[in-house]
Amino acid sequence: MRGTGTWKGRVLLAAAAVVLLCGTASAQIELLHISNSSHGAGWYTFLRERAEAFHALNPDIRVEVVQSSSYVDRVTTMILGGQPPDVTDFAPHHAVLIARDDGFHDLRRFMADDADFDRSSIIDVAFAPVTSPEGVVWGLPMDIYPLVTYYNIDLFELAGLATPNDLSPDEWTWDQAVEMAKKTTRMREDGTAEVYGIDRPDQRWQNVLVQAGGLPFDRMVEPTESRWNDPNVHIGMEWLRSLFLDHKVAAPRGSAQVSAHYFWLGTSAMHLAYGPGMIGGAYTDIGFRYDVAEPPLGPANRGSTYTVNSFQIPAGTSHPEAAWKWIKFLTTDPESVYRFIQLTNRTPVLTAVQGAYPDFASNVPAHWIRYYEVALNPDTQPMLTFSQSDLVNPHINAMLANVLTGQQAVGPALADLHRQVSAILAGAN
Repeated sequence: MRGTGTWKGRVLLAAAAVVLLCGTASAQIELLHISNSSHGAGWYTFLRERAEAFHALNPDIRVEVVQSSSYVDRVTTMILGGQPPDVTDFAPHHAVLIARDDGFHDLRRFMADDADFDRSSIIDVAFAPVTSPEGVVWGLPMDIYPLVTYYNIDLFELAGLATPNDLSPDEWTWDQAVEMAKKTTRMREDGTAEVYGIDRPDQRWQNVLVQAGGLPFDRMVEPTESRWNDPNVHIGMEWLRSLFLDHKVAAPRGSAQVSAHYFWLGTSAMHLAYGPGMIGGAYTDIGFRYDVAEPPLGPANRGSTYTVNSFQIPAGTSHPEAAWKWIKFLTTDPESVYRFIQLTNRTPVLTAVQGAYPDFASNVPAHWIRYYEVALNPDTQPMLTFSQSDLVNPHINAMLANVLTGQQAVGPALADLHRQVSAILAGAN
C-alpha cells in the first residue's frame, strides 16, 4: 500500500509553526481527537458531549476534542512530527493519501478481537469508501451520505405536475425528468430565467454515468485504469450535455445565473443528486415545501453515489485500544447515535436506530426513507476517491467545461480525457 505521495510535502513548511500536543505521564489515558471543523457545529458539540459521557463510563480515559479548520495540514504535520492525534475524522477524499501510506490502523484487528462489536450492526456498504483495495479498513463509519433527488413541491403544483414520488418506478425516468424540468422552467421577457427545472445537474456528474451503466474508472476507490472511453460513459455525458444545451433546463455552466438558482433558494424545481447534509441547516424555513425521491431511471439503472463520515486511529498513536473504545462508543452506542441525529440531522449507519431517524432529526422530508433505499441499491457506487485526484481532476473539470458549454463534442472530449488520465495512472502504477 505504500507509495510516493504529496500529502507529506504539502505540510513541511508548516511543521515548524505547529506546537505538538503531548500528554503528561499519569495513570489516566489522555486521548486527543482532532476534528475537522468542516463537519459543522453540531458534530463538534456531539463529540464534546459524548466525551463527557464516555469518561463517566471509563474513568481511566479522558478525551480532549480539538477542532481544526486547517485540518489536513495540521494532522499531517503532527504525524510527520511523530506526535499524531489518537483519533481523526477525515472525509474519505482527504484521507486517501494517508490511508495509502499506511497512516491509519487497520480496524479489522479491533473488530475481530472485540467480542462486543458486531460489524453487521452497521450498514455493510458504509465500509466500502473506507476500505482499501487490499482490504484494509481504515475508518469506522458514523453516517452515510447518499445522493437523492430533491424537488420543490410548490413549483410542481404550480406547473400541474405529479411529483417523482407520485409516479411508478417505471415512469420516473431520465425522459420524465427532462419533461418535468421543461415544464417547471420559467423564462422572463428579457430572456433570463425566473425558475430553472434543475439545479447544477453537473455537480454530481458521477451519478449520471452510473445510471447510464458506465463508470469512469475500473473501480471507484483507488482506481488503476481509465474507463472514460466506455460507450455508456458517452451516453451519460451526452444526456448531461443535453440538459444544458438542448433542453436548456439548467443555468448555463459557469454563468452568473448558477448561484441565483440553487435549489434552496426556491428558484430551481429539482436537484437530481443531493444528500441529507442540508436538512436542519439551509433547508430550514426556506419558504417552500420540498421532498426527496430516488434518482430517475437511466438507460441502465437508477443507481447513485454516496460517501461516509468515519473515525480513524492514526498508526502512531500510543493508545490504540483506548482510541478504539472511544470510536466504537461514538458509532455503536444507541444513545450516542440518537444524540448525533439530534445535533447533526445526518443519517447514521447503525441499523438499530435508523427507523427512529424522523423522531430525532428536524425538518425531515416526508420520504426520508429514500436516503437508505438509495444507499442500499446494489447499483449505487461509492463516490470516486483516489490518491491521484489532484492530477486527474483538472482534466475532468476541463472536459466538463468544454462539453457542457458546447466548445467540444462529447466523443473527442472523452477520447482526449481517456488518454490524459491513462497516462497519469500509468505513471502512478
